[in-house]
Order: sequence, then structure tokens, then C-alpha cells
Amino acid sequence: MSNQALVHTTPEARAVLATEQARIANIKQAFDLYHRARNGMVSMAYLIGFELNAQKDGMAHGRFTEWCEVNLPEIGEATRVRYMKFAVELQRRHKELGPEARALLLASVDGGDLVRQEAQQKLGDRIYELTDGKSLTELYKDTGVIKPKEKPEPRERKPRVLTAADKAKADQRRAVALFDGLCEGLVALATPASVKALASLPPRELKSLKQRWERLGGEFARKLKAIKD
Repeated sequence: MSNQALVHTTPEARAVLATEQARIANIKQAFDLYHRARNGMVSMAYLIGFELNAQKDGMAHGRFTEWCEVNLPEIGEATRVRYMKFAVELQRRHKELGPEARALLLASVDGGDLVRQEAQQKLGDRIYELTDGKSLTELYKDTGVIKPKEKPEPRERKPRVLTAADKAKADQRRAVALFDGLCEGLVALATPASVKALASLPPRELKSLKQRWERLGGEFARKLKAIKD
């Protein structure tokens, strides 16, 4: 059922339609304000930079920074430089912006607030059209005012070359780890449950285990005894 059909039905349906129409109006207004604000940021950044560049061009060398510190203390140097560079780069790409900005400057001097606002809106619309509606951050990147951070290339790790001392220490750590493992195994093997389990083995298998233990244990004891304190 269309919106027009709802008008001629129940009061509830007419209330739904009124709410919907109000909602549509709110969305359109908010959308328009959003784009005006977004557009206004770009045009104001350009206008500030244009005015700063014009002021600097008419001053003696070395006087501009002092002039800014006295008259525009709320604008830091880094921000000021970005505005000025942005205006130069944008005007270099769109040369017609120069005369339009100068007309705005004359309007702000000769006219009142309403004249100034109308001229600013006209300039903003023109910049929006020329820059395809890009945001200020996008235009800062496009014009080189700010440069994206480059990710450092990952360093290639060179394989570590072990010295003789390094190898000896590694061998020591490995030997200690093996000895600790052997001691833990002997402790576990000496429990009553393990001893009972071994004793229940067939005689031939139990004899084989004893022979292996005597052979390996004796060899280890001899080598350990040969090491000088």
C-alpha cells in the first residue's frame, strides 16, 4: 500500500505517515548539514591558507612569523604551515580559485556578515565541485600536505654464528637437562609400585633389563670417574 493510500485510512495510519515524513525530513536535513560541514572544513582551510599567504607576500622578510604570533596566537606554526601549503597546492591545481578567494576577501571588507557568509558558501560549493567532494584529510594527502607513514621494511635476521664457547655452554645445558631427566626417572622407578611391576616381569625379560642397567650404569660411572675435579 502506498503512502497516499494510507492518508485516507485510519488515524493510526496517518500518524505513521506523519512520523515517516518527519523522519525523512530529519534525515535529509542532517545529510545536508553533514555535507555542508564537511565542505566547510575544506573551504575554510583553503581560505585561511590563502589569507596567510597573501599577508606573508606583502610583508618584509622575517616579519610574518612575528605577525602571526601577535595576531593569531591560537594557530600553531605547524597548523599554519599546513593551511598555507594546502592553499598553494589547491590553487596550483585549480587556478580559478585565486580570483574567487580574492572576491571573498573584498566581500568580507566591504560587506557585512551576511555578505561574507554568502561568499563563503559560494566558495565552499565551488571547491566541493572541483575536488569531487573529498574530505580535508583526503585532500591533504592528495596535495602532499601530509604524507602517509611508511612502514619500515622488516629487518632480515641473520643466522647467529655460534662460537666455541657458545657451543660448549649449549652442550652443558643439554647434559644437565639429560641428567635431571635421568634422576627424575630413577626416582619414579624406585617407587614401590614400579618395583613391584618390574618384579612381576618374566625372568628372562627381567634379566635383560638388569644387564642393560649394569652395562650402561657401569659405562657412565667410569666416564664420570675419569673427569677431573
